[in-house]
Amino acid sequence: MSDDQLKRQLRNLAAAQTPLGTLSDPEASDADFLEKITVGDAFVAQRDDAIKAMRALPTEQDILKLMFVGTFGSGKTHMALSLYHALKQDADQLIVTFDFSKLNGDSEMFQYLLVTGLRWQGHYGYQSVCRALFERIAEQLGVDAEQQAVNVVKASLYGIYEHLTESAEGITGVIGNVFNRGLGDEIKDSLRNGTLSELIERYRNQTSHEFIAFIEALADLAANPDAYSGKFEDVVRELSANAHGGFQLTDYLFKLFKFAGFERLLIMGDEFEALSAYGDAFVEHVLATLRDFHDECVAQAARQNYPAIALIFFSTDPFLLDTVQFSDSGLWRRWENHIVELAEPEVEDVIEPMVEIAQESNFVTLEVDLPKLINAILQDRDRLRQQSRPYVMSNLLARLFSELRKYQR
Repeated sequence: MSDDQLKRQLRNLAAAQTPLGTLSDPEASDADFLEKITVGDAFVAQRDDAIKAMRALPTEQDILKLMFVGTFGSGKTHMALSLYHALKQDADQLIVTFDFSKLNGDSEMFQYLLVTGLRWQGHYGYQSVCRALFERIAEQLGVDAEQQAVNVVKASLYGIYEHLTESAEGITGVIGNVFNRGLGDEIKDSLRNGTLSELIERYRNQTSHEFIAFIEALADLAANPDAYSGKFEDVVRELSANAHGGFQLTDYLFKLFKFAGFERLLIMGDEFEALSAYGDAFVEHVLATLRDFHDECVAQAARQNYPAIALIFFSTDPFLLDTVQFSDSGLWRRWENHIVELAEPEVEDVIEPMVEIAQESNFVTLEVDLPKLINAILQDRDRLRQQSRPYVMSNLLARLFSELRKYQR
């Protein structure tokens, strides 16, 4: 990052008191700048502990839950983006990022948010993720993805679905324990040879038109990176809206992820408190959906049907403690021992590195009286505390930039 870029980012930060970026589009945030301003021993320790716990999946456990909690301006989105950039290049994991605000009052769009928020290494759109997913499946099967005709791709996807869901005796019974046994030769042969037509036909007869459309759209994206993605998005939206309390859409995809060799699936949702904008009935519906989704993930990950899963959410204190706790006690019980309260910033830990950044970028051009600056900010902190108001990172940054402007020519 050049000095001019750093200076421009600092000016943006001074104007907004928050790093620019959201979990809806984390790639729009500047990873280098975020790393530079990720300061404060307590904040960094909380981030590093979370990264360590996520990378320990699935060795130490099948499911990880973390609910980062803090008031507005405490650094929740900063933490979310910092975690994303630290983890995004890990090869054997997928990341889902989204903002709860994007539900826009439609409680049936939860699975849609999950699917369209898929990210993996250099693949930042779900279209590219679908292509990468099939390439990994083709690698598992020992076939060349580039040489597969569209109909062969579709047959493979239909067949994999059969193998993941069919419990009857016969060929599907032989491979019913695929996740426990690995991919045996007989499974490879059944997928390579033209022996799946009967299974595929039976699957077609037992499955809704909408879900067949989903698999065909997924196959088109897998076979052709330039395929029209609107078809896929439309069927994903329709299946999400018509879920009727089930998770057929995510269940199919998460099993595919496991089949493709992904070890971890990190699901990160910011702005949990945004649900409250749409009324009590909406909140209750979404909380019930999250409770059921949580239970499905726990059960399937424990059976090795899904990759190990990390559920990482970010919420304000009042929403979690005043709304979730009393609106859905079942969901609260599942999360109450997994809450991470974002640490209050220690002034000296934050100010000194931030001043160094400001000097490095020529954001300030005069020599900074550091003891005087720290004393002014400590007085501001003490004043807020005397008023029983929380002291959070946005308070510190607002006063810091106010003081730093005194050192500009």
